[in-house]
Formats: sequence, structure tokens, C-alpha cells
Amino acid sequence: MTDNTKVGIELEMLVTDQEGKLSNRADEILESSLNPGNIVKEGTYSLVEFVSDPCNSLEDLEKDMRTGLKNIKTIADSLGLNTVPLSDIGPDGRNMRREGDGRYNVNSRIWGKERIKIHNTICGTHIHIDKQDENIKQYNLVESLDPVFVMLSSSPFLQGQNTLNSCRVNAYRNKIFGEFPLHGQLTDYLEDASQRDRRDMIRYDQWIRVSGIGEEAKEYFSIDDTCWGPLRERQNTMEARANDTNLPSNILAAAAFYKGINDHVFRKCLDIRVSRDDCDYYADEEKIMLPSYKTLKKLESQGIRYGLKSDIVHDYLSYLTDMAYDGLGNEEKRYLSPFQAMIKYRRNMADMMKSHALSKGYTPGTRLDSQTACEINNMIYNLYSDDIEGKLDYESVLMN
Repeated sequence: MTDNTKVGIELEMLVTDQEGKLSNRADEILESSLNPGNIVKEGTYSLVEFVSDPCNSLEDLEKDMRTGLKNIKTIADSLGLNTVPLSDIGPDGRNMRREGDGRYNVNSRIWGKERIKIHNTICGTHIHIDKQDENIKQYNLVESLDPVFVMLSSSPFLQGQNTLNSCRVNAYRNKIFGEFPLHGQLTDYLEDASQRDRRDMIRYDQWIRVSGIGEEAKEYFSIDDTCWGPLRERQNTMEARANDTNLPSNILAAAAFYKGINDHVFRKCLDIRVSRDDCDYYADEEKIMLPSYKTLKKLESQGIRYGLKSDIVHDYLSYLTDMAYDGLGNEEKRYLSPFQAMIKYRRNMADMMKSHALSKGYTPGTRLDSQTACEINNMIYNLYSDDIEGKLDYESVLMN
């Protein structure tokens, strides 16, 4: 089932004023008469989310996304606001406001004050792709693509501090969900549907048990939505959730990446296997050998810390990007150009943001000040504004 494989995206964005300062006016964007329903509420009053339609092609997705994002920009402009595809990188995330509801209050109780504060400040991208009939094999295939989060890393800072290339992925998996690996970390490959169902039920029961309100928590959670991890199987799609928010061209590249690899494997009816050896992966005319879970965890650790500077991460993502290119139609291959540029220069958006901060006087090991954070917000906003108009040369951005 690969003909007209549908793809869709959810893109979370930060709301700032036009000086780049955090704003708690997201509701004004949501309540605009110009909102057709694809701009939806997110975790705080400082975030909004754009949700695309399920699209039959990358070209359709591009049209839908650019139209939707231009509309959000029109609304925000009229309110004197900007929407920026970034997590909050500065020290001012504590100023974010959120009106609690039952679900949010349960999560706050479980995570605690510091972890919910981190959760409130980070923005991601979710990419949906049509579910195949062989959904367990597809689940494992998509899980093996987890290191692609490096290509979308836009969070070199967390609460003003720079210690990693991908602070958001580290915060999500190792801080917020450090005590709840089934709920937010990269879990092992699946063997069959019964194992999946057992894992889902264990995860759900654990969350209800630690909620502090017993059976009442079932009003706010389902078995499906107690998973905040890198991959969630939905009713009709595989939802890849690992990635940071990013510029539209890079989001389209990520959609092309997932679609291209999915179509390459299932059109060729390749047998999907998991290697038992360290750093062993390949594809031939009969099968694709996925890296072991141990290797995925090594790639995760290296990707979080070093990004594309890590040789094993760079080599693996080069291999996957080439496979995605082979799986796309000739008219769709162009969407991978941002990924190809990153492979070429071994730089992602996080590297570019850190370089900009250093040029403004940021000293490694210190906390990013509010003014520099605002300047970076506005720099990314200007790139974003060019991008939604189709005027951005991503390779030139990486070289600066």
C-alpha cells in the first residue's frame, strides 16, 4: 500500500512580540476570524500549532503548509506578533503562562515543577505517514529513522544554557521522562502486535497509577495518548514525534525523508530485519537490515551531543538520505535539498544558531542573555518569513 502515500505535519511555534520577546497572546491568534481551524492550542499561551491536511503528495503538502503559515503570519502581523519555529531558547521561559486543565494538572503533578517548566518551553514537529498493512514492520522501520532528529535540531540552548546540539531531545527523553522510559524515551523494536498491545497497556496503567487521582485520570487519558515518545502508532498513521520545530523547507525535507524511505522499502517489498551486530546496517535488493537497538541508542547519544559532527551519525544519515532520494519520484527529490546541504557541510540549524550567538558575544558555559535570545528569535523569524514565500536558499543559510 504505497500508491499515493499520504503525509501530514503538525508544526509547533513560539509566539513573540516583534522585538523577539516571549508573548502570552497565543489565544488572540487562535480566536481570530481568519483561523480556519488548522491553528490549534498548544501547551501554553506562548505557543501555537499548525496542523496540515493529510496530503497525497509532497507538492500538495508544500502548498497546504505555505498557505497555512502565510495565513498565521497575516493574523500575527495584525496583532503585532511573530510566530517563530523555535523552542524558547532564552532564560525567560518562566514567564510562560498556562491555564490548567485536568490533563495538564495531572502531568504537572507527575513531572513536578521543574520538569513541567521545561516541557512548556519546547516545540516540536510531528510527521504523519500512512500506515502500511505490515504495520509492525513499518513501526520498526520508522523507529530506525530516529537519528533524523539531528537534521531538525533547532535547540542548542535550553533555559539559556548551551551544552548539547539537541537540548530538546535530551530534555524530553532524559529529563522529563527519565523516570518513565515507556512514555517518552526511545523503546526497543517490536516483535509482534501482542507485544505492542502489552506495552501500550503497561504504559497506560502506569500513568493512571501515578496520576494521584486514580480512576478519575481515565477521563483525561486514553491508551493512545500516554505516549510522548519518538514514535506513536495512530489509527491510520505512524506519527514520528522526535523532531524539533524548524524552518518550513526543512520540515518538507523531513516529510520527504520519511516518505522516500517508506516507499523505497515497501514498493520493493524488502524484508525488514534487525541486525544483532553493532553499527551494522545496509539494504540490498531483497532486504533492509536495520541497526540494532543498541546502535540506535549510540546514535541517539552522539546525535544529542555532537549533531552531524559525529562520524557515525553523519554516515548513517547520509546512507538514509540517499535511500530516501531513491524512493522519491523525480518531481519530489528536490525536497531533500536541505538535508543534502546539511550532510555536505555537517551543520544543522542548531550549529548555525550557536555560531550566531557566539558572534554576538555569547561565552560558552554561561547563560544566554535575554537580548541575544531575542536577536536569535528575530533572525529565525526573518528566515522563516522568507521561507514561507519560497525565497530561502537553505545552503546559503548553513554557510553563514
